[in-house]
Amino acid sequence: MSQANITDVAKAANVSVATVSRALNEPEKVSSETQNRIKEAIRELNYRPNRLGVRLRKQKTNVLLVLVSDLGNPFFSDILYGMDETAQKHGYSLMVVSTYFNTERERSSLLALEQRTVDGAVLLSSMLPTEEINYYDAHFPIIQCCDFNEDSTAMHVSIDNYKATEQVVEYFLALGRKRIAAIGLSNNFISSRLRAKAYRETLERHGIAFEPDMFQVVPHTFEYGITATQALLRLPEPPDAIFCMSDTIAAGAVRALADAGIRVPEDVALIGFDNVVISKIITPPLSTVGQPMRQIGNTAIEALIERMKGHPVTKEIYLDHELILRKTT
Repeated sequence: MSQANITDVAKAANVSVATVSRALNEPEKVSSETQNRIKEAIRELNYRPNRLGVRLRKQKTNVLLVLVSDLGNPFFSDILYGMDETAQKHGYSLMVVSTYFNTERERSSLLALEQRTVDGAVLLSSMLPTEEINYYDAHFPIIQCCDFNEDSTAMHVSIDNYKATEQVVEYFLALGRKRIAAIGLSNNFISSRLRAKAYRETLERHGIAFEPDMFQVVPHTFEYGITATQALLRLPEPPDAIFCMSDTIAAGAVRALADAGIRVPEDVALIGFDNVVISKIITPPLSTVGQPMRQIGNTAIEALIERMKGHPVTKEIYLDHELILRKTT
């Protein structure tokens, strides 16, 4: 039988991992009733805190934790490259963990902060609720990267997704396109929500009513890019422009348009998002919103190290995006 960990205690006591940690390290901040539940869970599970954390409490490990929601997403590769480049420059190594959009895996990985086996952490597209992000921000050096919790106290590094999407829609309008559709992502990340919000509001600012059927929301896969585009083409008045909120989705759209015998960009103009490798190698090459991925990685690690040194840091760092025009517009 495996040894119980702090996540097991939290489940048994029906509290968060952060609350268990507070009860163990700062009991004065936890109500007596909650403390009693946690103590009972500890007794029942025979939980023993990791003493390595005590020994390392005042020591540096020179290791930084990076939590990534999906290592299979090509968007993250250049970001991780930038992170590793900057970490090595400062004498740190990275411990990269893919959470697979699983909050429990994310919580268990963050135990490395509690146990002092890492010096700080970067959260790439975290799934944790704001309360837990704020707890870790109050007790450990952490940085949110790309996606972030709007109400969190933790600092973040990203681009301005709203402004980028606004620029895309206005570019389509400048081309004379009248039926502008969009394919969004079905996750609940702030980047996806801001892109969807900007798409709708930019159309409305230009006197174009938002049509729900013209906005498909799908999982982040090539195959769903195909099916979403096929759904748009079946509309009584199909689009003459499609904004895809990721290059992977856009690659699927290119395939669906080609299969339907529709010319790109003559009949339908297309713009993706991220400027990952696939945007350059598909036919025709994809117009897209470029994110400075390597710079995002550099900046996140620099900011984290500044936090670890106790230096003040800006809560929000927005890096510049670029509208890259290729053969689909």
